[in-house]
Amino acid sequence: ETPAEDDGFERYIDMNDGDFSEVINSVTKATDGKVTVVLPDNSKEVPAEVFNEAAGKDVTLVFVVSDDVTWTINAKSITSDVTKKIDLNVSLNTKNIPATIVSALAGQKTTMQLSLGHDGVFGFDGSLTMTVGTDKTGKYANLYYYNPTTQKLEYQQAVLTNSEGKVTYTFKHASDYVIVFDDKDQKPAAPTVPVTPATPNTTPTVTAPNTRDASPIIPIAIVFVIGAAAVAYSVYRRKSLQK
Repeated sequence: ETPAEDDGFERYIDMNDGDFSEVINSVTKATDGKVTVVLPDNSKEVPAEVFNEAAGKDVTLVFVVSDDVTWTINAKSITSDVTKKIDLNVSLNTKNIPATIVSALAGQKTTMQLSLGHDGVFGFDGSLTMTVGTDKTGKYANLYYYNPTTQKLEYQQAVLTNSEGKVTYTFKHASDYVIVFDDKDQKPAAPTVPVTPATPNTTPTVTAPNTRDASPIIPIAIVFVIGAAAVAYSVYRRKSLQK
């Protein structure tokens, strides 16, 4: 049965071959709702047309890879044309990352490696739900990306393992990853921004001149006036006596 246009629907397609015609037809006619596809055992590759037909719609695409692995993709996150098949296969408990690098980070903590089948960027945000075991329930599942160039593990995100022993991460590209289970989120602390010391004031201090000069100017002037008066009186007296 093909869903009618513009109806909210939930379509479940259990594929037993590699023919995606029914999937493409459902996605093309749907404007909202959900399409769940159980991928065949022999291939987990999904044609680009499936994603391009769904792009921009309020449609959720769910791809069941296995009993332990499911992809959920909101078609609104498909912002560019997908140019090739997307391999949604996920291999758990791989050993692609050197054990020495993993142990240097995790120490004695429990870890799990996983490898995504696709090569490079997806072209959308894919939410990957997988089973890691109920013995991890309540533990933080810290996800690290293995950078093959630097040969270092780079923290991505941390989620709590739920009561069913499942975790869900969002991926933008495929690569090799390792999960480190811990009682805490291992997100690195933000680097401390150094405080720049205040620049000392190097401008020379100018001292205002003292306008209240302590020099005895007034007393000297008085002495000078008195002396001048005495001289004048002496001259006057001498002239008077000579008459």
